[in-house]
Amino acid sequence: MPLSPQERDNLTRWNEKKRGFYEVYYLKWNDLAQGVAVWLRYTLLSPLDKNREPEASVWAIFFDAKNPRNNRALKKTYSIREARIEREIFYFSAGPSAIYENGARGDLTDPRTHMSWEIKFQGEGLSLRHFPPPLYWGGFPKTKVLAPHLSTKISGEFVVDDRRFRLDQVPAHQAHLWGTEMAPYWIWGNCNTFAEDPKFCFEGLSARIGVAGKLSPPMTLLFFWWRNKLYRFNSPAQWFTNRSL
Repeated sequence: MPLSPQERDNLTRWNEKKRGFYEVYYLKWNDLAQGVAVWLRYTLLSPLDKNREPEASVWAIFFDAKNPRNNRALKKTYSIREARIEREIFYFSAGPSAIYENGARGDLTDPRTHMSWEIKFQGEGLSLRHFPPPLYWGGFPKTKVLAPHLSTKISGEFVVDDRRFRLDQVPAHQAHLWGTEMAPYWIWGNCNTFAEDPKFCFEGLSARIGVAGKLSPPMTLLFFWWRNKLYRFNSPAQWFTNRSL
């Protein structure tokens, strides 16, 4: 059975040998009805130092708009031996936490707090490739990014300490990036909870990279999903004419 565009774009790029390489999956949502937001990250790091073993980490950050004192953040790092990476399908796990074709799960605990989740993607949505296709195969840029779920809905459950949040068709965003070096300066934004039009989505990315020992001018890519059409402002010529303040 052929993979969906979302699953194909989420396949792990690390080949289990390359050093000086990192890969990230992240999922975020804003639950306006309950006044909370969550940011999840599943990451892989293969250090240049061959004496250091590659590792996988899971992050969870919880935001409470009504009472910021309830904000929480957890991270746990695992040996690569405790990770599972599938190659024919999308499945990436570290310890008990995983992200896969149709959802994500997780369980993190430290002496002060606990977070767990079981999430399902509701519908495929749009998989966005930020760069022109040839740039996903060469050495430039040094970080590749795409959003297999640019704007989607999720359902499930998120638990933080003694609070349990039921999720029902909550707007969400999931992206995937990998590479050998992060840009020194970058700005990113994704917005998909507009009251005027729940289907509207904005995605923007602006970065300055190192070139011959100097910083480049800001390179900005902009995208709008409106009335079932994606508007792209991402050609190399537009990188330097688009503006991000």
